[in-house]
Amino acid sequence: MSRYFQNLFFQVLFSKISSYCEK
Repeated sequence: MSRYFQNLFFQVLFSKISSYCEK
């Protein structure tokens, strides 16, 4: 279960970084 949340966290983090870089 911990692995799942960790993966989810990295996906959200990467998504925010990507959207921030696009601006």
